[in-house]
Amino acid sequence: MTHILYASPPSSLISRSLSEMAKSTRRRKMSSTTISQLRRLLASASLDTKRLLAYEPNVFDDKQLLRLLSSTFNDLEDRKNISLSAKQQLFRALLTCLSNSNPPLLNGRFLAWSEQNLPRFRRTARARPSPLLDLIPQQAAQGLTPDFSPAAALDHVHDQIENACRAEIEEYRQMLLDQHALLNSVKCNDISEDSSHDGYLENPRLRKAHRDALEQFVGCVENNEPLPDPPLNLLPALRKRYQLPSKNARPWLLAQYRLPNQTLHAIFILVALRTGWNPQSVASLTIDNLGGEPGGSLLLQSFKLKTDDKTPAVAISRKDKLAQDAIGLLRSNLYWAKKLKMVPANENRLWIGWSSKPDARQIVADGHLLRRFIDRHNRVHPRFHGHLQEGRSRP
Repeated sequence: MTHILYASPPSSLISRSLSEMAKSTRRRKMSSTTISQLRRLLASASLDTKRLLAYEPNVFDDKQLLRLLSSTFNDLEDRKNISLSAKQQLFRALLTCLSNSNPPLLNGRFLAWSEQNLPRFRRTARARPSPLLDLIPQQAAQGLTPDFSPAAALDHVHDQIENACRAEIEEYRQMLLDQHALLNSVKCNDISEDSSHDGYLENPRLRKAHRDALEQFVGCVENNEPLPDPPLNLLPALRKRYQLPSKNARPWLLAQYRLPNQTLHAIFILVALRTGWNPQSVASLTIDNLGGEPGGSLLLQSFKLKTDDKTPAVAISRKDKLAQDAIGLLRSNLYWAKKLKMVPANENRLWIGWSSKPDARQIVADGHLLRRFIDRHNRVHPRFHGHLQEGRSRP
């Protein structure tokens, strides 16, 4: 640490930061542990990190500051003789030092960036690369100016989650197409061998049994007749094909009218992304909260459970085909749930799923469904809940 100070100009970043930190100890108590951790960090800093610390603040821009933080992260990751929690404490000591620089360098953007990356110094199983750090070599190779803002990483995660929701809805659409192909086959052998039914309905007997059951349920719905008990259980291969969690065939047999739970939950997550509401406010959304605007836009507004105040109204543009389609599926799901007498006629909640208990049919963002969604699409779990609350409406 002393060597770095002697080798650095008096106006360098590290010199001025330490000087300001020394002055601050006169105004408030500075932990001796922070000083000790900073000494440990600087003693093992790489040459690149030391060179960055020797820069003068008047020429120290955002790009160099991010490079310093990245270099420090790499130094700590390469050290095998200290624990992960110690690495996190050493890095926080550097943040404390930099926050005392004059003029201040660490604004809210870089503090948020640091908090986003500090989980890398937790358990090894949870360590994951930073989207911002991944973008640096990619954009540098293309001759582009890297975007170091935390919003860039947040947009990247938003896009991943949105694509996962889109994939769930497309999977539901594909299920309907497969069912139509099954119903339109006059004979059980009419379905071509290269169709999407291969692998789980190859057996003619099983194919006929599933088609007959599907025809029976569709006929009961169209003729307004009571629904019978499902005559069969779903095959394991068919459940795997459509990611159906239960062997109960009723959600598959009525998929043309009711949404499967995983599709409904994907729409729940999509609405949370678009509105930025917390899960409780999204779960409080009812059919009465859906309003139309001139031009084809949808206006969503719900309630805050703690204060019973209205949430900020969010407009879903008519150009947002994904969200518009998802809201349409929600309307249809509630309509058919009432018509099939699966819920009371005065039910106005939108998140009506499949459950053997009537009081548990309201789908919410519970941990079990959330983990299953993440497992299917390989999303990042620890930060997922926070990203949902950072949602926004897209044009």
